[in-house]
Amino acid sequence: MFADALRRPVVVTDVQESAARGAALLAATAVGLLDDVTDPRATPQVLRRHEPRADRVAVLDEAYEVYRQALEALGPVWARLDAREAPE
Repeated sequence: MFADALRRPVVVTDVQESAARGAALLAATAVGLLDDVTDPRATPQVLRRHEPRADRVAVLDEAYEVYRQALEALGPVWARLDAREAPE
């Protein structure tokens, strides 16, 4: 679903803690253990790759359009609710 919504491939790697791994890569680069964060030794193993599917992208686009229309149609309702004073 992410690939479809973003219209971009989504890659799942073997990394369990990506934030910690990123910090470790930056530290290793800073002290000279790696050339940079693109060093081949820092490349995680790709487990799966999900490509966006045009048929699913179309379904999400339609659902988003319906959501936008509902949001616009409910605008006056939300305004009325905001205008009411809370009971004391």
